[in-house]
Amino acid sequence: MSHAVPAGRGPRRLRTGLRTVLTVLATLAHAAAGEPTPVSVQTAPSRFMISAVDPSAAHAVAAMAEEGWRWLAAPLALPDSFSTPIFVRLIAAAEGAHDAPFAVMVEPGGVVSLRLGLERSELRVVRRALVQSLLLRLAVAHHGAGGPITAPHWLEHACAGWWETRADAAQLDALKLESQRVAPPELAKTITLVNDLFY
Repeated sequence: MSHAVPAGRGPRRLRTGLRTVLTVLATLAHAAAGEPTPVSVQTAPSRFMISAVDPSAAHAVAAMAEEGWRWLAAPLALPDSFSTPIFVRLIAAAEGAHDAPFAVMVEPGGVVSLRLGLERSELRVVRRALVQSLLLRLAVAHHGAGGPITAPHWLEHACAGWWETRADAAQLDALKLESQRVAPPELAKTITLVNDLFY
């Protein structure tokens, strides 16, 4: 038993289907054109993974991360690599303003991530951000992620200063002058913080 299709209904359904497909394709094409695809740049395996829309920015931060690892490997007794890398996301100004130029987080499972704003990416800020993420990742490697993990600010600044003065020896005198204005922490607290972080 055959069923006749009313005249005009078949072509009308075909046109409706084609319009739907074309609308979906146009939407996808517009989204692809309007949303640049982020790129990921990895330093040495399981060290840093940098994600950014701007490839040149990602490569620049990756180069800085490798430089920092090289200068801090001996004083911090860094391993050749971690079990998981430090995940760095470079945030453009258009993605929203943030009060802090960077934020480092220890996520569930011990994953350390760094969110770094490109609009305020001065050299010292980027260096401090990478140092803080490295200290927290080292703390996770030594102690796990069972409790709150922090890195003392004095150690962060000391590592950033060590890196800066090794990469640019002319900055050593400037760092000495700057250090004279900062009161040193109590020795007992310093020893406790170092023991908590590394032992």
